[in-house]
Amino acid sequence: MNEQAIVAYLQGNFADYPHLPDRRFAEFHARGILVHEGAPVIIPALRKTLPMVKAKGQRLINVMKLTEELAGKLTREEAARRNLQSALKSRGSFKDPSEELEIYALEEAAKRNFQSEMEAERPLDELFLRIRKLISEIALVSPQRGELVGRQIQIALVDRDRGMRALAAILSPTKGIPPDTILSTFRSRVFHETDDLTKIALNVALLGFSDGPDEEELKKAMNEVIGFSRESQGSFPALVHRVRNEYLKDQDRFSQDRLIMMLAAFYGLCIIHGG
Repeated sequence: MNEQAIVAYLQGNFADYPHLPDRRFAEFHARGILVHEGAPVIIPALRKTLPMVKAKGQRLINVMKLTEELAGKLTREEAARRNLQSALKSRGSFKDPSEELEIYALEEAAKRNFQSEMEAERPLDELFLRIRKLISEIALVSPQRGELVGRQIQIALVDRDRGMRALAAILSPTKGIPPDTILSTFRSRVFHETDDLTKIALNVALLGFSDGPDEEELKKAMNEVIGFSRESQGSFPALVHRVRNEYLKDQDRFSQDRLIMMLAAFYGLCIIHGG
């Protein structure tokens, strides 16, 4: 197993290919080496992905703390301003301009934090897209039409590490993996899973299968993720902006919302990994 190639590909570090100065071609070459090794690459690649998510996610965790703090301050300041305006209006007085300045300062801080969130999330997005692309290409070139890749995902879905289970769930609807190879395990995990993030990831993934889940399963999965969808869009405004205006600009709202949830769950791995 070429673990060095796995790490280099996932990190986007192609220093070992100085004869390939074009980064995109170097990435294609590195991925090709791993695709050639086939399905046995999947489990090691997933395990290598988890600590990278944790490392790359530290900056995002710090940004999210500030986001929560700013949101709380803005909410309190807006409420205080409305109460003050109401009181002043009833007395026929003028509002204090210092109140407006306070709100303005918080709004400017929120804008700067939005940019910080954008910068903190992109490395995680790139990692997610690389591992998904790798799995998809291995599945699509497999003579067994992706069945061996599906079996690797099955193994990861029952791993003792909840991070592995959640990551496998997030990546289960990847193009090239036949749903029928993993749906039986999926149904079992949805029922027995105790980790909240993994259970959310399983339900989000169910919505992404091209065929397999019946109408009742899809309806139940949708009900399970409604709250998470709202929370994801409220917590990660920069992510919502990228998905709607960049990644899936011309696709339908449902597809956009599902990718937002998938990436939000992926971000969550930086918190639970190792637990």
